[in-house]
Parts: sequence; C-alpha cells; structure tokens
Amino acid sequence: MLLSKKERTKAWLMDDAHPTLRCIHCQGPLALDESSLVCPQQHRFDISRQGYVNLLKGSLRDQYSKELFQARRQVIEDSEFYQALHEALAQILMDFKLESRPGLDAGSGEASHLYQVCQRLMTCPPVIAMDITKDAVQMATTYAGDMLPVVGDLGNIPVMDASLGWVLSIFSPANYQEFKRILDSDGLLIKVLPNAGYLREIRQAIHKLSGKPLETYSNQEVYEHFAKQVKVLHQERVVQVCPLSDSDLGALVEMTPLTWQLSSEERQGLISKLKGRATLDVSILVGRFEK
Repeated sequence: MLLSKKERTKAWLMDDAHPTLRCIHCQGPLALDESSLVCPQQHRFDISRQGYVNLLKGSLRDQYSKELFQARRQVIEDSEFYQALHEALAQILMDFKLESRPGLDAGSGEASHLYQVCQRLMTCPPVIAMDITKDAVQMATTYAGDMLPVVGDLGNIPVMDASLGWVLSIFSPANYQEFKRILDSDGLLIKVLPNAGYLREIRQAIHKLSGKPLETYSNQEVYEHFAKQVKVLHQERVVQVCPLSDSDLGALVEMTPLTWQLSSEERQGLISKLKGRATLDVSILVGRFEK
C-alpha cells in the first residue's frame, strides 16, 4: 500500500540520519511524537495532512503566487533549461564528499531544484526544503519522503547548531549568521548567482517592447559580500543557450521577476520575440565559514 505524504514525512523523521530540528520558540531540539514535533518545553508542531511542517514564528503574507511556483516547476522539471546547473551542483556535492551528509535548501520554493540535484546522486541525502511561502512548501510535498518540506524563516532557521553538512541557496537571499550557526565545522555554503547573461533574451525583448534603456545586471556586490563571509573554495560558471517550447517559454516568462510589471498581453507579445530559446548564465560559489 502506498504511504500518504504525511506517513512519508513521518518515516523521514524516524530515520536517525536526519538533522535535528530546533524549536522556533525556545531553541530546544524537536523530536517526533506521534504526528507532531515536540520540544522539551512541550511546544508542539503538527505534521500537516499534506506532509509538511510549519515552523514559522507568527504568520507572514505570502509574497508569491501559486501560479508562479507552478510555472517554476514546469521550467525546472519539464524543460532542459536548468539541467546543466543541476548536474554541476550534484558534481560539487560528490567532489566535496557531501552526497550522504544532511543539507538544507534555504529558500527552496517548491523544491524542484533540490529534487533534481538529489536525483543525480547515488542516494538521496537527508535534506530539508525550506521556504517562507506556504503555497510553495505545499507543492514541495510531492517529494515528501525524499526530503522534509518546511515552512520556515531565514532569520530563525529551525535546525540545531552545527547539524548540517551543506546549505544551498539558489537565487535567494542569504542569512550568513544563521548559515554559519547551522553548518558544522566542515560544512559548506553553496550559492548560485545569476550573471549578466542570464535570461538575456527576455531583457532584450522587454527593452524593445518598452523602449526603455536596456537594464544591465552585475552580481559583483553579492559576490564580494559572499567572499567576506566565507573562504571561497570553488567557483564555476555555467552557461547554456537552451531551446524551449512556447509552453516552457511562457512558464519562464511567468516565473521571472523581470516580467512581473508586464500585463498578460505584454507577456504574450514577449514570448513571440524570444525565438524559441533562452540563456542560462549563472555562477556557483562554494565557501566554508572559519569558526
């Protein structure tokens, strides 16, 4: 009999290999008790019927729509656009002997990136997919059992000190203080940054449609901040011009912040100007905190 998402999450939590979660109220360790996570102070967090755990202190209004995450999943899973990135990240985990160590995708969205990376490893390590948007985490429960979907905040990551081997941050804000706290002495931070060529076709098409100056992007400030926080051990650039169907191009246009100010009609007009392709151009940075 197939297990429900909730039962798959409970099975994940019963595995001794998983990292110890932390109570967001008292910072004590959380342990599985029936269908809840409970700390020594008896703060209780129920596992939802869908298989995720809400470890967010208070409530925040979701910033992003469910449609955005559906579009994101389509691009990540149904097209080859991010394939080279996933392969590079999996290779990094293997090269640094991290493929069996517990990890966290901080700002995971609906967790498709994390799932695709783990699929390229021999075995799926004990990983947590954490995002502040509940709609995204609910979608991440598709992978319940392979990972733990958690609603959580970068400012109060619900993981005990020094309990992770790696943290992944793809196009997401970083909280270096929290990352340093939760990584063990050998743990690595893996950050993915867009380069100036990322989605250049969309930038150029918006420029032509609007007549506004072509916006240029530089990740130099983010890179310099990263290098100040950690010792950079490895960096590489991943570039690929990928052919995409109209459907996948439509999903890409839907998910990128570059187009959020456009009307539906403008987005449709944009797709016709992309000529069936888009550019992936990102940098992967790997660093270790000096403790």
